[in-house]
Amino acid sequence: MGILVLSLLLMTTVFATSSFTNAATSDVWVAPSVIGLDWTSPTWAASLPKYQVASAPQLAASVANAEVLNIPATGEEAPAIGPSPPTGADQIAASAGSPGITVYGMWVTMLSNDQYNGASVGYYGIVWGFFEVRRCDNNVVIGHGLTGAYGANAGKFSVAVVNPGTAKFKVWMTPWSTAGLVRTPTGTGGYGYATTTSCFGPYAEGASVNIGTWTPTASDTSTFRGAWMIYETITNDARNWGTWNFFANRLGSYGKVMPSVTVRFPYETWAHYHPGGEIHLPTMNDARSPDVIQHEYSHFAMYQTYGTSFTTYCPSPHYINGVSHVNCAWSEGWASYVAYVTHSDKTYTYANNFDVNEETPTWGTSGWSNGPAVEGRVTGALMDLTDYQNEGVDLAQGLMFPLWWVFRYKGMNVNFHDFMADYKSVYAYNTIIVLTLYQNTIYYTDL
Repeated sequence: MGILVLSLLLMTTVFATSSFTNAATSDVWVAPSVIGLDWTSPTWAASLPKYQVASAPQLAASVANAEVLNIPATGEEAPAIGPSPPTGADQIAASAGSPGITVYGMWVTMLSNDQYNGASVGYYGIVWGFFEVRRCDNNVVIGHGLTGAYGANAGKFSVAVVNPGTAKFKVWMTPWSTAGLVRTPTGTGGYGYATTTSCFGPYAEGASVNIGTWTPTASDTSTFRGAWMIYETITNDARNWGTWNFFANRLGSYGKVMPSVTVRFPYETWAHYHPGGEIHLPTMNDARSPDVIQHEYSHFAMYQTYGTSFTTYCPSPHYINGVSHVNCAWSEGWASYVAYVTHSDKTYTYANNFDVNEETPTWGTSGWSNGPAVEGRVTGALMDLTDYQNEGVDLAQGLMFPLWWVFRYKGMNVNFHDFMADYKSVYAYNTIIVLTLYQNTIYYTDL
């Protein structure tokens, strides 16, 4: 598989970031925007490309032959098959003794690539995709599971099934597990984006059948491709960028296994998260941007960790480099920080619209306001506490795990000051930390 080359095209524009609005019907965290590009407005909605959700199942094309595989245990937490049985799962055939044949192969997709131009190139193995082996004559499920974890086994699967004989079999793939579900706006269960191969067989008893390597779709504008980009970015992908995996595995004892989140795509007119509910993503540009997807997932993770939402007092609009409110700056700054630590990128990128570096601004940076009520300053401070690249008076480094311990175990914080006060109650709050926050124009006289 090829390796995506990440390029960031910087733009000299003033940026806005996500808002939390206490609407009459529901609370919503809204995705980042740009001055002059307010995607909560009817003008923005009218400018969007119109995507048609293809009818499921969509026949995929074989792109290569899969090698013989051996999928070892990873020793890490992994999601399980979806939160409720799929259609026909209660009909999985039982066999006495050894199953008749073994079916194996590989599923690949293009990934969200974090580029301003929104290009998506190269196939990568699908991590933890839900597969089903079904009879061709009646769609009865005769085997199922999840594809392999990231790395060499990404996308690979192997399962022993009852030999369907002349009925033959096909393999379905769905972006669905206990980590998350990506569904069409009106689809039910996990099957809004189910994809199937052609039929294979018949085969003799004891056969090992390699179905080759398949992709859900080869079309760049297909919502099927977008659905898999979203699922892999949320769950995990072949680059180990997934947010579910970040919380479940990369944080170790500081982390948390998040429950399943549902993403509707393409849905409504701007990217946002409903606390306790769903993430809604409207366009392929959202699907192509890990920052957008992971920012909204981070709101979900904050809600799940705190057990509730809190009043953020985010104005509408509000900006990444402008004063909003200390609560708003904390909820939004933290969400952008999660996107950074998940895939080591300090530039918030929305495909085909804008990107902005959130780590380098300091005192006197043109267009930036100062202080802890500016969400970009909170993001920058968290980045500088974590990274090993020091500039100016930013001297702190390597504090990711202490920061996450405080987030996980010290209870809900509604602003960055309270979070750092909780940090100080457990860890050293020394001159190095004070100077690092000061590099980001934040200074607390009482800490």
